Amino acid sequence: MDRSASAFASTTSGTVALVGVEPLDLAALGEALRSSRRSAGAWTRRLSGAARALATSILRELALSHAMIRRDLSVTVVPALLFGVAARLAADGPLVADLTGLAGVALYSWLFVHMFCLDNQIEGVDEDRLNKPDRVIPSGRLSLADARRRRPIVSALFLAVGALLGVPLAAAAWVLLTALSHHAGWDRHWLTKNLGQVGLGSIAQLAAAWEIAAPTTPCPWSWVLALSGTLGVAMLIQDFRDVAGDAAAGRRTLPLVVGDRPARALCVLVLVALPLVLHVALIAGGGVTPLGALFDGSVAALSLWIARRLWTRRSPEEDDRTYRLLPRLYCVELAFAVLFAL
Repeated sequence: MDRSASAFASTTSGTVALVGVEPLDLAALGEALRSSRRSAGAWTRRLSGAARALATSILRELALSHAMIRRDLSVTVVPALLFGVAARLAADGPLVADLTGLAGVALYSWLFVHMFCLDNQIEGVDEDRLNKPDRVIPSGRLSLADARRRRPIVSALFLAVGALLGVPLAAAAWVLLTALSHHAGWDRHWLTKNLGQVGLGSIAQLAAAWEIAAPTTPCPWSWVLALSGTLGVAMLIQDFRDVAGDAAAGRRTLPLVVGDRPARALCVLVLVALPLVLHVALIAGGGVTPLGALFDGSVAALSLWIARRLWTRRSPEEDDRTYRLLPRLYCVELAFAVLFAL
């Protein structure tokens, strides 16, 4: 190296020195870089661990929610999605709008039934320990204290989601109906339990599903009112499943008020009349069409099948199986709403 070069730089034992600059220790620099990498690795591990913990918590909550609402999906989430599909078909919009609208209906409907079932199972935990020990609270999957801590959070979340999706009044109405059912005695009398809670609740749900899926398309209120009203009346058949438990709890269900045989006769008449009511409300004004005839025949067949089972198969187990057919009838009716919207 010549003198002019040595005037600018020299190297000694791993150190580089520039004129007018402090010597740079390469060993120290390497250690600093290694320390930085170790620190970054530690932060990455912490973030990864936090992400795994968050994912685990979310999956646990979803599993608990599904276990809590699984028996009611066919009368809440599935019907709402079917009506949402009908709304999107009626709106005839782009695919992105279809997907976002149905995603909103799914989220709203899931929270709709989750909020109700959480409140119901908190208030009915003592009865569930005897009759439904597989539910999440009596089975020990969720403590009563944890369930109570979740209740205001879930209610607030449901109201917030309803407001964001443009249905704040429907969401507020369902919160009110839930409170009336579990805290004002509506679930203790056959009239308010079925016609009030189920009938009015179905109106709130179907109207919200249509508004979320197709906010610029007019809601077919004839379908909303006819299907919700007939469901509320037909839901009387759920009270035959546990007459002894209802009597012990002090409820005034229809079989306890008028007797088992008269109550069954009344419900059979309701089920026989149901296809006629829906024909007049939904089909008759459109004249005779193949799709209308198929609707009438399908609803009549299922309704009469349920009526026959209710009258001929009388035991708690058979009455429960008979009741489970009613949500299927409701879903068939709403599937026809999709077909009529095509």
